[in-house]
Amino acid sequence: MSTAEKKTTVSLEEYFALEEKADSKSEFYNGEIFAMSGGTLNHAFIATNFNGELRNSLAGKNCLVIGSDLLIRIEKADSNVYPDGMVICEEPEYFEDRKDIVKNPLVVIEVLSDSTAAWDRGGKFRKYQQLTSLKEYIIVEQETPQVDVFRINPDGFWVLEGYEGTEAVVQIKSLAVNIPLKGIYQNVSFP
Repeated sequence: MSTAEKKTTVSLEEYFALEEKADSKSEFYNGEIFAMSGGTLNHAFIATNFNGELRNSLAGKNCLVIGSDLLIRIEKADSNVYPDGMVICEEPEYFEDRKDIVKNPLVVIEVLSDSTAAWDRGGKFRKYQQLTSLKEYIIVEQETPQVDVFRINPDGFWVLEGYEGTEAVVQIKSLAVNIPLKGIYQNVSFP
């Protein structure tokens, strides 16, 4: 009896075909597909609040605040990812003229969850660092009012600035805006 060879990777085109038919989102990393888990109510509040605060702070500026429904293509890492939020302040650059995938975010936001925290701080951040447009990567804790902003300095090194407590105000220098943690964590219940 022969056994069929199991295919362990998919092409980018196969991923796109699967993603277009799927009931849930998945991300693509070097030929592998990873299903995204659903979020908690706090996760949803935080992502919505942060994106709303950004939208209000950037009113009148030529910047787009985008939620979690648009993919980012990281070509150098052969990856497609869904961030919890992003800001683009130039004309969007689309991947292969697809209006559902961009390549040039200036700022990316990820809200941590227990299952993704290590990945968001490690491997996913390393992938994001390969985007030449990216100036700040923002990680938002879900269980405590804490926001970490990684920004690239003029020497090309990523530097961390942390903000803790609901009275703190996050500085997003590439956008020249300040976002109060009180607004980010509105309606959030901490354990």
